[in-house]
Amino acid sequence: MIFIILLFINNIIYSNIILLIIHVINIIIYNIIRVIVLSNILDIINNFATLER
Repeated sequence: MIFIILLFINNIIYSNIILLIIHVINIIIYNIIRVIVLSNILDIINNFATLER
């Protein structure tokens, strides 16, 4: 009985750790994509600014 409870607790902890890792990876990917998009937008604005001159 105690073994089953320990197994259950262990399972919850492991699944939470996996979810946390996935969450962190998602945040990192999201930030990288956002930086790429922002830099592209800034490049486009700079290109328009140089065309206007």
